[in-house]
Amino acid sequence: MPVYDHRYRGWSGERRSGRFRIWTVARFALGDLWKSRLALLLFIVALLPPLFFAGMIYLASNVEMLTAVGFNVVGPGVDASWMAIDKEPFFWFLVWQSSFAFFLSAFIGPTLVAPDLAHNALPLFLSRPLSRSDYILGKLLVLLLPLSAVTWIPGLLLLGLQTSLAGTGWLGEHWRLVPAVVFGSWIWILLLAVLAIAISAWVKWRPVATGMLFSIFI
Repeated sequence: MPVYDHRYRGWSGERRSGRFRIWTVARFALGDLWKSRLALLLFIVALLPPLFFAGMIYLASNVEMLTAVGFNVVGPGVDASWMAIDKEPFFWFLVWQSSFAFFLSAFIGPTLVAPDLAHNALPLFLSRPLSRSDYILGKLLVLLLPLSAVTWIPGLLLLGLQTSLAGTGWLGEHWRLVPAVVFGSWIWILLLAVLAIAISAWVKWRPVATGMLFSIFI
């Protein structure tokens, strides 16, 4: 009968710094998240409004194209202000994307901490070189990444598209839109993420946690 050596063997591989511990928690949680077709579908739908606004910006900068297809955009009695790209389109962009960010957080948030508590998995996490703050920040990152992908990141891309079409003079006149999009999005994202994590840790049943998040904002 063979005899196997079951003694403890220390880790001989590469040791990563502490900042990668947060990403380890987030990476596996994101992997589980995107296995859900509903989560993936909701994320894809949330990316459709930026495409619509990009098309609107492009058409507003190419009036000749609209005229060629029969739209009277410069004739008498036509209000040209509806073609102007100023702060109002970006305001409505943030309104739409903030709504999608809320639905994403309501779907994703309850699945982050509650399953670990329900299955008593927290000791397994914390018995490793992982602090409580690393665990919480890793879970928060699972929300911050997709919410950023549907709010301030496409917002900055739309601002870049408008600047490339209208010139840097437009950005000089509307430079306040840049911090407005970034800071406005981050305030909303952090509020949603913290509330979703807190409710997920408090309520272990997902439908109730989702309902509580809806009840806070409705």
